[in-house]
Amino acid sequence: MDIHKRVEAHDCPMSTCAAPAGSPCRTTKGRVAIQYHTARFRLVPSLAKALNVAVPAVRKPGTPWVQLPRPAGAGAEPVSGSGVLVRTLSPILLAYSVPGGAGGSLVGTAAAVLAFPVAGGVWNVDAAEVVAEGA
Repeated sequence: MDIHKRVEAHDCPMSTCAAPAGSPCRTTKGRVAIQYHTARFRLVPSLAKALNVAVPAVRKPGTPWVQLPRPAGAGAEPVSGSGVLVRTLSPILLAYSVPGGAGGSLVGTAAAVLAFPVAGGVWNVDAAEVVAEGA
């Protein structure tokens, strides 16, 4: 699959762009960007370490941006050639803490993490309770 098709399988998460899947990234002046936004191409595991990904000439960088049709499998990415598709639904919050000073506690950190809003409201509460109990 072409690199630009793998990148464009995802919506652009940049608030100033928000290009939907199937379309190239855009500039704040409404033109096709010359490269994809980092936050977008990093959604593709094989491009996660790339420094930049150019928008190909077929997408006509620099011309006025128009929305293109959304692909049928938008948001799905094959995993290691296994044929399994993984769909990125929302960002993931990972948190860790190291207690500071003598007698430091993770209870406050666990409470702060559990208070963070999560799409679907799903947390591994059992693990947080173990932390809160000091285990």
